[in-house]
Amino acid sequence: CLFLSPQLSSNSAAEISRPFLFSRIIMSAIPEVTEGDLEDYERTSKQARVDQPTSTVSIPPKLLEHAAKALASSLQAAADRGWLADAGSGNLHQAATRVVDALRDMVVEGAAHSPASSAREVNVALRSQCDVVSRGIRKTQEIARSVAAGDEPVDGVLQRCRILLAQLDRNSNVIRGHHQHLRRACSTLEGVDAASAVWADAMLDQSALEQYASAAQATGDATWVKNGMQWGLDQVREFFHEGGGEKASLRELRAEFYSSAGTNAELTAELAEQMRGKARASMLATQSRPLRLLDVGSCYNPFKNLEGFEVSALDLCPRDSTVYRSDFLALEVGSEGAQWEVDESARSDTCAGDLKQLPRNEFDVLVFSLVLSYLPHPLLRTRMMAKARDLLREPGLLVLMTPHSSDSSSAREPYKQLKEWRRALEELGFRQYRHTKLHSVHGLAFRTVAAPATPTLLPMPIAYDDQRGIVLRESPVAVPAILKHVNSSAED
Repeated sequence: CLFLSPQLSSNSAAEISRPFLFSRIIMSAIPEVTEGDLEDYERTSKQARVDQPTSTVSIPPKLLEHAAKALASSLQAAADRGWLADAGSGNLHQAATRVVDALRDMVVEGAAHSPASSAREVNVALRSQCDVVSRGIRKTQEIARSVAAGDEPVDGVLQRCRILLAQLDRNSNVIRGHHQHLRRACSTLEGVDAASAVWADAMLDQSALEQYASAAQATGDATWVKNGMQWGLDQVREFFHEGGGEKASLRELRAEFYSSAGTNAELTAELAEQMRGKARASMLATQSRPLRLLDVGSCYNPFKNLEGFEVSALDLCPRDSTVYRSDFLALEVGSEGAQWEVDESARSDTCAGDLKQLPRNEFDVLVFSLVLSYLPHPLLRTRMMAKARDLLREPGLLVLMTPHSSDSSSAREPYKQLKEWRRALEELGFRQYRHTKLHSVHGLAFRTVAAPATPTLLPMPIAYDDQRGIVLRESPVAVPAILKHVNSSAED
């Protein structure tokens, strides 16, 4: 047709509309078509595009079905966490289908105001909006409940999810960027002392610490963080008040008996009763008074109103008047029963003062929530845990929450790094009490036991350390106070 009508070839496709192009081609090829016929065709085509701009756009049923299944899966995950009471799978699928249908209508309506939208663009927009809602459901209980109940317009839910995810991304970027900066600074260094110097320099950057604290406080409102903290409190209550500590102590006594007497030795009823009495007595002192808990790396002190606890908290950059400012690695440990050393001049609406020293054996519980992965060197983590052992009583409980990314588990090597943590902590006078893989974090609880006669400070790596091949050799390790009377020349 272009050959028959050479004048068309001088016009680019971008300069003429398709109806005009087709009409000229028809006129060139079929002489019977008049100019009036072509004007009617062009006018009819233009009106059709205005009245039905998306008539050629069809969202495949398979896409709608897949989107509904994905949303239903997110709702089911929320129900499995206990976020949705009495929500059956059928109701969840209906709720998901309702949301997908509403999102489809929104996308099609949006395409109506953009005649250039292609079918592919409409499908991509629908998938994107379904993904936003799905992520929002998995992030917060409030959005999951709203979607399941259907008591909020879908466009409102979508907007809430977008705002939430944008805020989470900003906070995540601040936290991740801070960690990466420390790790990069240590990546070419050899030895823990060099890493300690990098850490000390980072503690002087108040602006970066404030940004990090703000992001950390916002992250603390996330449901997965709150669930991790609740898991930790459940372990504490079980250990001290529900017989968990007594059972663990009894198992330890029995293991010691069979280790010394042989696996075929007979445990008499009298000896068994003596063991039960000893295990029970070890826990009695903690059942008649509030438990003393220290929350390390807690800028806003979420445990401050807990009944049955005397809670203290410290952080590099406090955001609450009940939180002390302190670098736990630099904190001094005094003799048992000594006074706390606090610089009251630093007290403010967001800080309880600068904490300089704590006495040995002062606390029943120490909590480190998302703290250890912050440290840029494996042996800095070990030093921190050695100091924690110094501050804990016996019996006592160490509660750790660390992201899944701390460990590079695989079918061949499950919990590769966390097994090294366990070995390192056992060298310091801990025994694993509980390990639970929660949503986004590992929950770890260790009870205190007597420290080994010749303890060794073993590294506590995270997956990132293996990726950068961190150097652990030829670097003397400062021995914490609790270990100085045992071994004064420990090395990596």
